[in-house]
Amino acid sequence: DSLVASESGTSDTLQEALSMLLGLARSFMGRTILSQPACVSKLLLLLTDQRPSPKLVLIALQLCRIALPLMTIAECSQVTIPPHPTLTGSLQSGNLAASIITLLMAKLAEYLIPSASQAS
Repeated sequence: DSLVASESGTSDTLQEALSMLLGLARSFMGRTILSQPACVSKLLLLLTDQRPSPKLVLIALQLCRIALPLMTIAECSQVTIPPHPTLTGSLQSGNLAASIITLLMAKLAEYLIPSASQAS
């Protein structure tokens, strides 16, 4: 029972931190933080977590939407893309941009139609 409460507390804290970062995204400092490859890598990793809350997924997707256009091609090539079932073909082709977009679209689909993730 305390493990569930601990996980819930961690999720709430993470959600608050990401919400603050979303608020900061309007500033130069926020955009600078978001456009770092390590930040985008962590957001993608968060999206592939087994149990992110719908709110957490939405915030992470919003942050990626802001961050990715700010990045150069060289910075995008430094993003670490976590393993995910939808990425088998695009990761092997070496097209990082396609892999990132495929992952984001898959997570958006799971967010909009939760039963879609259960069917696969």
